[in-house]
Amino acid sequence: MVRIKYRYLLFSVLYPEQTPVSRPSPPDLTCAHFASLLRDQIAFNFGSWGSGSVAASLLVKYFSQATSTGILRVGRQYLRIAWAALTFMNNILGQPVIVNVVHVSGTIKKAMQEAVLRDKLALFHDRQIAGQLA
Repeated sequence: MVRIKYRYLLFSVLYPEQTPVSRPSPPDLTCAHFASLLRDQIAFNFGSWGSGSVAASLLVKYFSQATSTGILRVGRQYLRIAWAALTFMNNILGQPVIVNVVHVSGTIKKAMQEAVLRDKLALFHDRQIAGQLA
């Protein structure tokens, strides 16, 4: 019996507006909705072959609306397809976005640790900017 090996992609959704502080995602953007958008993007870019091959292992494990970050689980052999589909996403719920993959990990624990570290740094940065603006 063969064990399926996964990779976990930590991604951030950026909204290209001229605000200096980070912006939360809309409240109706959930894990399931983001996974649906990603599946549509894979089908658009890679056709039925890409959609069928990635569909079994694709899962959005975590998405924070407050920090606009998420963790995507995908099979190791389909990592590049999922990464490319995330990069090609440019519109979510009618808003222009940029999706960056910021970390790739073999375990969800390391991906979560990186997400917490990045959230702490973003919070510190936002507090510094808010202090300068006040």
